[in-house]
Amino acid sequence: MIIDAHTHCGQFDDKYYAPEALIASMDEAGIDYSILLANDRTVRPGLTTEDAIKLSEKFPRLKPVGNIDGSKIDEEHITLLKDYLKQGKIFGVKLYAGYDNYYWWDARLDPLYEYCEKEGHTVAFHTGVLAIGDTGLLKQAHPLEADQVASKFPNLNCALPFWQSLDNGLRNSCRQKPERIRRSFCLFR
Repeated sequence: MIIDAHTHCGQFDDKYYAPEALIASMDEAGIDYSILLANDRTVRPGLTTEDAIKLSEKFPRLKPVGNIDGSKIDEEHITLLKDYLKQGKIFGVKLYAGYDNYYWWDARLDPLYEYCEKEGHTVAFHTGVLAIGDTGLLKQAHPLEADQVASKFPNLNCALPFWQSLDNGLRNSCRQKPERIRRSFCLFR
């Protein structure tokens, strides 16, 4: 079985990335499933968690991962994500801190981390570069910012896409067990 661990659909600047095109490219490449990442952010609206769930219902080979807009980090939205995880509607959560002007260690996210740690769900942290034209802060997407979360939640399954350039620094400083840190979404269930 082959799973593409990082895909997006929806509008991005002037181009629309259709789910039908994603499925066609999966067929062409022999990919069985794709992780479909919601990416609705304050500065650049994108595919919402609800939209990702709807697409996965229409295209069952797409497995949705939710996200939370940085301007909506509150009890209501965290509860909604936890409910989607409980119901099996999403397979994890991705956070885009650098784009939305917050840090992953923001205490408002603790209830989400506590739940995901307890239930074994993965939280992905968008690390590294930001898209051209976005006004976010690169330092908020630095992989070492995950260290405070890893220290506070040592059994949280973390995925850190795009961290390659800082791989050694993160492995040396992060307090999690090495098997709990992944570059991709292989821990999403």
